[in-house]
Amino acid sequence: MARRLPEMRVTWFGDDATLVEGVSRDLRHALVLSVRPAWLREVVCVGEDAMLYLQASPRDREISADRAALHTVICAWLYAVGQGETAFISQKPKTHACTVRYGGEDTDLEEVARRVNLSVSDVIARHTSQTYIVDAAGFVPGFAYLEGLPDSLYLQRKAVPRVQVFPGAVAIAAGYTGIYPSASAGGWWILGTLVDPLPGALWQWDADPPARLGFGDRVVFRSVDA
Repeated sequence: MARRLPEMRVTWFGDDATLVEGVSRDLRHALVLSVRPAWLREVVCVGEDAMLYLQASPRDREISADRAALHTVICAWLYAVGQGETAFISQKPKTHACTVRYGGEDTDLEEVARRVNLSVSDVIARHTSQTYIVDAAGFVPGFAYLEGLPDSLYLQRKAVPRVQVFPGAVAIAAGYTGIYPSASAGGWWILGTLVDPLPGALWQWDADPPARLGFGDRVVFRSVDA
């Protein structure tokens, strides 16, 4: 049976991009992983929105002489992707097991436990109980935003970010968890340190692809003391 797609809003951003609002998680992943039609250059997803960057300005293409016609083409592609009718450019999502040493110097584990009104052991248990999904990537190479954090561990970003977070820091903020692949500034709450794989494996310039955690991949955390 064909799935009914949720209502989405498609609006133009200048001449060479459209914003799609109200995109479900599964559809976001499918949009990024699907084979690009000739008119589409790139897809960037953040939250429940997807920005579609077109190959060239509409004024440069015959079909775009009628913007409504191109709008129809875009909507038809969105529907086809949502129905699973398009091929994928990537392999099926992988599952990555990450071993973490929770707590320790320069972490916020005890403060997190206090703020969410749980014991330290409960915070660890809840963080390791989930299978997370790579939902986005940014702000430094190799940093993946992992969706699936339990509501009981929800905290906003720190009011005062650290000037430098150590490589391999496993942290949470704003409903996400993530691993800092390299030293950088950061405002997330640090729960522990990645032990395996080593932080340097999360981003390797000479690898193909350079990011170990790909869009849509699954990530599970295990405590080194478990």
